[in-house]
Amino acid sequence: MPDRNFEWITFHLLRFSEPTALANKELAAPPKAGLWQYGVDGADEAGMFGRASDVWAGIALYQDAADAEAAISAPEQNLPWLAETVENWHVLLRPTQFRGETNWFGGENRQAGYAVSGGSPGAPYAVITTAGYKPLPREALMADLPRRLDFARNVENVRAWFASLPGNIARQAVHFERGMVDGMTFTIWRDRSAMMEAAYQPGPHRTQIDRYKSEGTADRTSFTRARIVKMAGSWNGDWNSDDIVLQR
Repeated sequence: MPDRNFEWITFHLLRFSEPTALANKELAAPPKAGLWQYGVDGADEAGMFGRASDVWAGIALYQDAADAEAAISAPEQNLPWLAETVENWHVLLRPTQFRGETNWFGGENRQAGYAVSGGSPGAPYAVITTAGYKPLPREALMADLPRRLDFARNVENVRAWFASLPGNIARQAVHFERGMVDGMTFTIWRDRSAMMEAAYQPGPHRTQIDRYKSEGTADRTSFTRARIVKMAGSWNGDWNSDDIVLQR
């Protein structure tokens, strides 16, 4: 764990010209990032993550605002591999709330090393969730594989449903290059009511929350709500950072 907790997050969304496997590409960490993780977006129909994708994402955590902002204000200087992408988008976040457990910060069941600011995240705002599993010997892992694939398939089902909701702006699901690091989802919501309704009212997401509580579909989960401070770039050919008006 760091001497003091991370106060800033940057999230980076990348599109390459063709599907690329994790084994064939390495993305260097942004300068001064205290933690850097990257991976491919999405799962296949069987629920398997991590094969290949044209969409990748990375997340970096920082203790100092200036270091985090540099990666957003001048991404081409701080992220040299952007030259290989055909499209990219970046966001600077200030975490306001955290609950749950993740192994991002070491160990199997460590609470997150965030220094949350508290208060309202404003509108729109971002939500980061993680889910992970304990390491198992091969035979036990194979026996547990159906549970893990079921979880991954339902992440994709929920994401497809989010895409149909007017209050949802962005939705990604990322499997990292280090296989045992808890995977994440990243969403942006137009306001708190849109997020709360999608997450907790009857629907696909609430169904999976209830299953997690009753069936233990994952070994640990967490969520982080975060204020959007700054954005750069464009995504998917139909919206860019100027389309998202931040309210304080």
